[in-house]
Amino acid sequence: MLLHGLQTIAPTGEKRFLTGTPKRGKFHLIGDSLTHSQGVYVCEGYATGASLYETYGLPVLVAFDAGNLLPVTQNYHNRFPHIPLTVCADNDRKTPDNPGLSKARAVVACLPKVGLIVPEFPDTAPLHLSDFNDLTALLNSNANKDTTP
Repeated sequence: MLLHGLQTIAPTGEKRFLTGTPKRGKFHLIGDSLTHSQGVYVCEGYATGASLYETYGLPVLVAFDAGNLLPVTQNYHNRFPHIPLTVCADNDRKTPDNPGLSKARAVVACLPKVGLIVPEFPDTAPLHLSDFNDLTALLNSNANKDTTP
């Protein structure tokens, strides 16, 4: 595998690619193989990908943002059409038009054989929680709460 660029994340959460980094269609693989007979996941962010990999043990392609989901998914699907592929959408509930979910649905509309899963949050969950990493953290924090009266 080749290194095509680098993304930094500031303590404030701001994400930046190095100037000149090609991003369209590029991804980061989490796992040791591009293929798995049970399938491969595609998601936006690294933390989301890490949570998916830790939970399911399947390879994950990190596209880095919603706008890159389609190019990454198309490139992968063209190269490995026999491998099941699932887009794991961000559910940007607090953002107008929910771009994470909208872009993920657009991928599935273009590539009907590609699956889609969306994190579903309890009604009481803060609106800033949007992806599978957030959902994993929320579920783990609730599991560790002492509910003894």
